[in-house]
Amino acid sequence: MRVAFVGGGTGGHLTPAIGIAEELMSRGHQVEFWLSGRQVELNYIDDSISHRSLGIDDSALPRYFAALASFPRVRKYCRDFKPDLLVSLGGYGGATALAALPRPLVCLEGNVVVGKSVRLVSRFAKRVLVMFNKTAADVPRAIVVGPISRSATALPSRELACAKFNLDSQQPVLLTMGGSQGALILNQAVIEMLPELKRLNWQLLCLCGPNKSTAVQKAVESSGVHATVLEHCADMGSAYAAADFMLSRGGASTLAEIWLNQTPTMVMPYMHKDRQQQLNAEQLAPGVQIFDGSEDSRRRLYELLANINLREQMSQSLSDSLVGDGRKIACDTLEEIVGEKA
Repeated sequence: MRVAFVGGGTGGHLTPAIGIAEELMSRGHQVEFWLSGRQVELNYIDDSISHRSLGIDDSALPRYFAALASFPRVRKYCRDFKPDLLVSLGGYGGATALAALPRPLVCLEGNVVVGKSVRLVSRFAKRVLVMFNKTAADVPRAIVVGPISRSATALPSRELACAKFNLDSQQPVLLTMGGSQGALILNQAVIEMLPELKRLNWQLLCLCGPNKSTAVQKAVESSGVHATVLEHCADMGSAYAAADFMLSRGGASTLAEIWLNQTPTMVMPYMHKDRQQQLNAEQLAPGVQIFDGSEDSRRRLYELLANINLREQMSQSLSDSLVGDGRKIACDTLEEIVGEKA
């Protein structure tokens, strides 16, 4: 079976798609990614996975017209690769999968609110793979697969993970992650909570974002908190294995990892006009709770840090809400569709 993944743009689009692609390749299938054309996409896709550019985001044209202009390129890629099925990842790039009709299409939607592109393409899709039950109630032919991440390998032990970050495995670790957008606001919240982390005897693993480490590192050095401050972490498996609690932004791929690792978390949503991060996080309550920077949410955070029983209840809630192996459910569905076609 040959499967083309169409679109990209952000980790929220690409991370679950790569997880599905890895599972498909392990089953002997061939995959190819047709990316939107952003340079950042290459941070997620390496040379082990075949990929080409649709030339949308690196075009001089407005994105709508650049997407239309890429339709002939999609048809050429179809002639070259001969996919049995296309998976649309949303956004302008994902919408170009319509150029491949009448080949079978599937949509992948990681957010609770269905995006405009997925809503359009889903009218022609055999199935829509979604992460949340609430999304499935809003779109026809949806299948809930739950969270999907890439490289489903065993996590290291807590001892090894803490050693990797020069942390003490006998003391609790707060993992904080601001992501590529809005990291400065979350980093400032971390700086403000350092005295309380010191009082509660918590360690800190702070992933503060590119070129944003100076202020955090300076504050940590004067606080007495045992901490490791990094701008980026390539080994998130070890970060989750070390973490007892997390304060993070709430992108779809991050929430999927939180869900899969059952890490009790407070999310500080990036307040875009569509409120996707907040709405996504609310689907995982009480395992994931909202941190809005107010005194009430700050008191709630400190209460959770001080009470291991509350954190264990959050973790159990995340475990109980899992629907199964998302990678397997997704790949079984794709195989079934191609089997139906045959």
